[in-house]
Amino acid sequence: MSANPIRPYNPDRDGLRATEKQRDVLRLIARELSEAQIMTMSRESASSQIRLHSGHWRRYPATRHQEKFLRNWCEWTEHMNSGDASDKIAAIKAKTAHMTPEEVSNAIALAQDNWLHRGQ
Repeated sequence: MSANPIRPYNPDRDGLRATEKQRDVLRLIARELSEAQIMTMSRESASSQIRLHSGHWRRYPATRHQEKFLRNWCEWTEHMNSGDASDKIAAIKAKTAHMTPEEVSNAIALAQDNWLHRGQ
């Protein structure tokens, strides 16, 4: 399988530059690309590169949002990948789906209290 060529941004041909979010994703998943390549990439090329890597998302590092959510529930493990974090988040959301906001707050407080009493 050959990768799509990475074309530098050309406003006459490409229209729009890669978005900041696309550039952030590329920095995480396409480590073979230089910063200059990422900064000059068109939106279309960035989208193609992200698509090439999207099948492997589970093994990438967990996102800041995943880490924050799991830390709040005292379920974070250092060096967790996106797949494992996603699985834990899905389990927590399934467990709390039918809870009232007050019950969710109490469950978070209980998780944090249990974590503190484990000596961690």
